[in-house]
Amino acid sequence: MMQPSVKLALIVSVTLCAFPASAQRPACSLQPETFTVEQIDLPELRYRLIDKFGPLYFCNPECPTSCHFVLEQQHAEEAFPQIRRQEEAFRDIVQHLGLGAVREFSAEQKLSVYREYHKLLCGMNLETQGQKHKFKLTSGKRSRVEGTINPKGEITVVDEEPSSFSCPL
Repeated sequence: MMQPSVKLALIVSVTLCAFPASAQRPACSLQPETFTVEQIDLPELRYRLIDKFGPLYFCNPECPTSCHFVLEQQHAEEAFPQIRRQEEAFRDIVQHLGLGAVREFSAEQKLSVYREYHKLLCGMNLETQGQKHKFKLTSGKRSRVEGTINPKGEITVVDEEPSSFSCPL
């Protein structure tokens, strides 16, 4: 029988599928033997987009065709200190996960933070354009969404269309 955390990881990896722009970032590479921790800009706005559009679908770099749970856990342990140094992103991630009061993180909690980091970084493309930020994502409604979000979190959808996808891209 699978442990609950393994079941959750399997469910997440099966449902987290493709947004083409996400595979272009080094941290979102579909080469599970390597990983890069990049700076997450505008984490609060990224969470606003997730709140608006639901879960994001993207190719999980640890699970392009099948999950590498041991490798993913290893990467989580190695990446955790780097993610933790990103004060704003780390604060938003642990608050979102309900881990705001935790000071010593377990291996499972580090893995949750790592997965959340990947969701924020790989689950959408967010580019600054003047006072607004242009976004592209694939929502849990299986639609590709493009639009803008301003610093106040106001979202304007420019294009939304049904999308089908599979991993790897």
